[in-house]
Order: sequence, then structure tokens, then C-alpha cells
Amino acid sequence: MSDIFKDMQAKVGCEYISDLPSYKRVIWKELKKQNLSQYDKKQLEDFSNEKSMVYIAY
Repeated sequence: MSDIFKDMQAKVGCEYISDLPSYKRVIWKELKKQNLSQYDKKQLEDFSNEKSMVYIAY
């Protein structure tokens, strides 16, 4: 299984995973392109809940 936190960090180009909430719009656009089935449901929940990052319907 892939790591959505590391994948999004690489795609948006931020230095730290903790910076991801600052990139909500870019992350939302990237998520629409992604195949979310490559991620564990628990990890999607964690990513969705991380500081109100983005809502992911799975």
C-alpha cells in the first residue's frame, strides 16, 4: 500500500508533511486525479481528519 501523506507531499512539493494543510486546494486537485484504492481506508481517514485537510468520500 502507498502512503498518501508522502505521495501528496511529493506532488505538492512541500518540505514537511505538517505543511500539507496549507496546500488544500492543490491537494484537492491532485486527489481528483488519484486512484484512492491504492491507499488503506484507515490511512484515508487519517489524511481526511489531519487538521481538516480535505474530506475524502470512500
